[in-house]
Amino acid sequence: MQKVDPQKAQASNIPPFLKDLLVELSTKCKEPAVFTNVLFAAMSYQSDPLYMVLDLMWYGEGFSRKKHPWMLGKIVAAVKEWCQMYNLSFPITKGIRMKALDVAVDLNDNSVIKQLCEIFNLSKEKEYAKNIIHHMLSTRNFKKAYNLVSALNLEHEYHINEIVFPLFFMGNEEFVKKYLAKVRHYQYEFVKTLDELKRDSQIKEFIRFVNAENLNQIRNILNNKWVMKN
Repeated sequence: MQKVDPQKAQASNIPPFLKDLLVELSTKCKEPAVFTNVLFAAMSYQSDPLYMVLDLMWYGEGFSRKKHPWMLGKIVAAVKEWCQMYNLSFPITKGIRMKALDVAVDLNDNSVIKQLCEIFNLSKEKEYAKNIIHHMLSTRNFKKAYNLVSALNLEHEYHINEIVFPLFFMGNEEFVKKYLAKVRHYQYEFVKTLDELKRDSQIKEFIRFVNAENLNQIRNILNNKWVMKN
């Protein structure tokens, strides 16, 4: 059975109106002011403009990731401006927040996810977000779990065994640094555990099998104490 790329499937199922808008934004609206004006004009024709723009971002993830990686950042910046202008006319309801959270889950740009969480005040849906994160961790989708944890500042809700060590042994050292910078009380435990792993021959052999490159980096990490510098 042929494996289906979810992002390609996502991009191929774009409603015509949103596809035309994405094409126009990506090809004819390189200037920030023009980009914003075109997006605002499209939103003005919608009875639920925030739902429309969230759909645009969701479909835009698959549409723009390779060819136009800058586009989602420009969309979310324009949405922030729009919300500041029309917050009284179009208040952000619980339904919109839930929709925004579902969209955030499928995005890959950590900066865009953080902005989306700020604009739509997704911290109000913390418990729902934690359920999503729990599912991601249980299915070993650690990168996406990290994105949501980081965007909502939920690092204190999770032990390092749940997310930090999986990220580290998958080669995501930068994520680990940023995570531990927010939970400094776990830094000593992290370094101590790595040191113990380094000394245990059986565990070391297993880690070498999983990811030899990261195992070789443990001594350098302990010596440089990069965790403590953040």
